[in-house]
Amino acid sequence: MGIEIKWKESYSVGNKTLDNQHRHLFELTEKLIREFNEREIKRGVMELYKYTRTHFSLEEELMDKAGFPDIGKHRVSHDILIDKLNEVAMWDFSTLESVHKFQRFVLNWLFEHIMQQDKKYFDYLKDAD
Repeated sequence: MGIEIKWKESYSVGNKTLDNQHRHLFELTEKLIREFNEREIKRGVMELYKYTRTHFSLEEELMDKAGFPDIGKHRVSHDILIDKLNEVAMWDFSTLESVHKFQRFVLNWLFEHIMQQDKKYFDYLKDAD
């Protein structure tokens, strides 16, 4: 895939800790979309899964403390993504088609979640100030 996954300051959600975690998610994704070895992809998926669970936990804790009204919906989106990563970990990555399917999934997830869902929370915080 000829896509470059690089963190840009415009992706910032306004929280240094979460931004650093998002940067790391970008790094993990960049590494994964460059990989074509089945064993390494599976290893990377597990690393992404573990890190994502940690990240989601912190996000939910911060949302709860801030009284974010859509925290329930956001938790559901986190649960869906974790379930999908569990499913993805079982995929067969032995074909180029399956690798590309995974690459599309992880890129869509990364940008959709951070750029759309997480931004809603931080827009809420900005408006509350």
